[in-house]
Amino acid sequence: AALALRRWLALDAAFLWTVLVLAPLCGAALVTLVATRSAGARFGRANEVTLARGAIVLLLVALLTARPDSAIAWLVVLLATLAARLEGVDGRLGRRHGEASAFGARFDMETDALLIFALAGLAWHQDKAGLWILLPGALRYGFVAASALRPWLGRALPPSRRRQTHRVQLLRPRPPRPPRPLPPPPQ
Repeated sequence: AALALRRWLALDAAFLWTVLVLAPLCGAALVTLVATRSAGARFGRANEVTLARGAIVLLLVALLTARPDSAIAWLVVLLATLAARLEGVDGRLGRRHGEASAFGARFDMETDALLIFALAGLAWHQDKAGLWILLPGALRYGFVAASALRPWLGRALPPSRRRQTHRVQLLRPRPPRPPRPLPPPPQ
């Protein structure tokens, strides 16, 4: 997919290298996490859907290396819509097939956090918003840093339909708006 996107959009080598570096690193981290946290547990269909969303998110992260362009902006809209449409599918699959797990919930949450951070970064990189847009994407990672300083912040919360609904609403796809055309470069 990365090679096809690179050819189609004439992306530079930085895009391909980003994908080739990020994908194995994220895959190795995931395998390590599964091996250490889920002794004997199956990966399951729900986690496979989350993994597919994660691959889409990695493509979005790699697009941060691309020059701002309307074709890139449309690709971001397409990939983000696809990733957002898959949100919620994994949880329903996990519950329906008895595969719901703490690992799956965490994997889903971290994928969502990276999606939000990638979209915020792309909005800034494509000059669609100011630097302030990175704040929502950085909130999860700021919380992780704060929980290292204050361990009580890292304790598990009881299940809450309200929190789940709020998170899904944040990622709920809205009708796409055409990206604003970029102004011509100064001469």
